[in-house]
Amino acid sequence: MSKYSNLWMEIGDSLCEFHKVSYSSFLSQESSNGGHVRLKAYYLLLLEINIYEHRQKYSNPYVPLIGIDALHHQVMQKTKWHLDHIQSLSLEQMFFVLLEDLHPDNLSVEARAALSVLKLPAGYETA
Repeated sequence: MSKYSNLWMEIGDSLCEFHKVSYSSFLSQESSNGGHVRLKAYYLLLLEINIYEHRQKYSNPYVPLIGIDALHHQVMQKTKWHLDHIQSLSLEQMFFVLLEDLHPDNLSVEARAALSVLKLPAGYETA
């Protein structure tokens, strides 16, 4: 199982527990509740992969970009805003700033291949 598959299952499991949706419903293409949770999981997976790839590119032994620091750094790279302003943003606001970067086409070939096997609810195809 790939690191992407493991991450997908962890995100899905956590969201199912939070939203009180069964994991089988999450995996099913027929469930509207599961589809809603599946879509959230997909967006979180995109964000996690994007941050991971950003960390791989910009991290160094002196500034490892651990946790939220990687997200803050990515927003700063994109916007050139002051770090204090970026740290005051909500996660949703940072997600919005990075929306263009969070498209699967902007990820590595390996990540795109892993994402291509995920089935999204009808109407939310990525291509």
